[in-house]
Amino acid sequence: YKIPVDDVFMITGSGLRFNDSGFLTPDSVIDTLAYPIQNIQANYEARYSLVSKRGALGLWVNQNEGGVGIIPFGEDEKKEIRKQLNNTYGLTKNRDVYGITDANLRFESASIALKDLELSQAIKDDKIALCDALNFPILLLNELEGSTFSNLQTAERLLYTNKIIPFWELFAKAFTKEFLETGYLEFNTNDIEALKKD
Repeated sequence: YKIPVDDVFMITGSGLRFNDSGFLTPDSVIDTLAYPIQNIQANYEARYSLVSKRGALGLWVNQNEGGVGIIPFGEDEKKEIRKQLNNTYGLTKNRDVYGITDANLRFESASIALKDLELSQAIKDDKIALCDALNFPILLLNELEGSTFSNLQTAERLLYTNKIIPFWELFAKAFTKEFLETGYLEFNTNDIEALKKD
């Protein structure tokens, strides 16, 4: 079933553009926020990998020297060491943090501290960018320190007055114009708790 063109109405908050087929389509503000969104996804993925795939805290390096320098591990030796590290060592419950061996080895740390990557700050910065673009109060995401109940109430009220209600009004006008021959569509906001006066 194909919807007649006359029965379609578009609501856009940022503008219109022609797509590859030459049709005029809404231009979503989300399109301009691809990088912040991808940054948040990448940061959460990195945090998950560091937490769930801790594995060994470093590398064991062979210090035995031959006539031409340090002798590298053979493939069988590497396989056995990896097996022991994966099965025995790590940061989760009932696992040892460091290994003990009588081999002539040197330990090289390979762990990365989450705080050194500043993932939380990067995620917060991207969330702020998204909220600014979408006119959404960042306070409602509980991302800022020092937020009070009064501030949250004000932020929720601003969300309705600056974002939600204007969209409802835009939708109601477009719907009335396109689909109603008599009467009109109107949203009743009387029962919204955030908009009630104290």
